[in-house]
This record gives sequence, C-alpha cells and structure tokens, in this order.
Amino acid sequence: ALWARFLREGKTPLPVLPIVLYHGNRSWTLPSRLSEVLGIRPELATGMLDYALHVIDLTRIEDDEIRRKVADPEPRVTLAAMKHIHDPLPALLEVVADFLKDFAEDRDILRNVGINIFDYASHVHPEVPPEEMLSLFTPLTQEKNMTTMIDLLRDQGLQQGLQQGLQQGLKQGRQEGRQEDIEKILSKGVLSPEEIASTLDVDLAWVEEIARKIAGKK
Repeated sequence: ALWARFLREGKTPLPVLPIVLYHGNRSWTLPSRLSEVLGIRPELATGMLDYALHVIDLTRIEDDEIRRKVADPEPRVTLAAMKHIHDPLPALLEVVADFLKDFAEDRDILRNVGINIFDYASHVHPEVPPEEMLSLFTPLTQEKNMTTMIDLLRDQGLQQGLQQGLQQGLKQGRQEGRQEDIEKILSKGVLSPEEIASTLDVDLAWVEEIARKIAGKK
C-alpha cells in the first residue's frame, strides 16, 4: 500500500528492510533465507531472487553489549527486558531495575518504560498477579535508590494492589504511548490517517483528531 501510494504521487518508493528482532526462550535456529526454506539446488539458486531476513537474536547478545551500543535509554531498557522476558520473574525484574538505575532522575523515562514493561511482563507471566509483580519490584528499586519509580507507578494506578487499578494504569500508559507513535508517523507525512488507523488497528476519528491538533500547531 505504501509503495502504491508513492508511485501514484510520483515519488521513489522507499526501500523496505525486513528485520526480525527475536527474543524467544532459546536461540534462533530457523532458516533466514528463502532459498534455505525452499531447499533450492545450488545450480538453480544463482538465477532466483533470494530474500533474506536480517535476524537480531537477543539471546546471543550480552547485556553489556546492549548498554554500549544502544544510546537511547528507552529502547536500551526495552531490549534488555525483551531478552530476559522468559527468565523467572524475579530475575527479569532484577535486570530491568539494574538498567533503569542509569535513568533514575528522568521521570518520563521511568514512567513510560515502567508501564510498558509491566504490561509486557503481565502477558508473558499471566500466572503472577500484578500486585505480586509490583511487590517483587519495589525492594529492587529501593535498593538502587529509585523510590521515584514506585511513586510514578503509584500515580499511574499500579500501586493500588488491585487488578482493576493496574489494568487502568497500563491502559492509560499504552494509550499515551500509541498517541506519541501516531504523532511521529503523521509528522513525517508518509502515511495518511486512514492508513495509520488501518495499520495500527485504531479508530480513524482518533487519528484524524491527532492530525488536526498537529496541523493547528504549525
């Protein structure tokens, strides 16, 4: 759809690079090239288009490498959480707290990342009640002088000890994060509101409202 739109508007289509950010509970072992999947004989392979996936296997990347190579704090913590998401929950939360301590003074990062990771962990570890998850996380943040983190989570409804309060906080955090994503896409002018709504499976009227607000600021 994006290429078709670019061609209609007389623009050069943008290249599309397929990337798989893999974070399973064991290392990636599947084929990453089309020829490997089809089992093409070598004498035929030279004449065919061989599509390849660029696989980033987080299970093979050390935590220190994530720290060194990812400068932006939010994706740095998120990638670490993705890598360890299948670990036992206490180990996962220990990693998250350790990565978050580098940004203990940034309230926005602590709030946004904290909400997203709790949402993510609650889906992967549904057997652990949200209030128990937060009770495991609280002493870790206190040990690393990150009491602000708990205060921010409390503000989002995550400290109430009730499933309903937690889910409301997570829903609010997801909504705010999704709006930021939509604003970034609209500002680039690559996709129309209709295409954004269809791709992200959100209400078109909401996307159009965000677009009007952006236009009003210009």
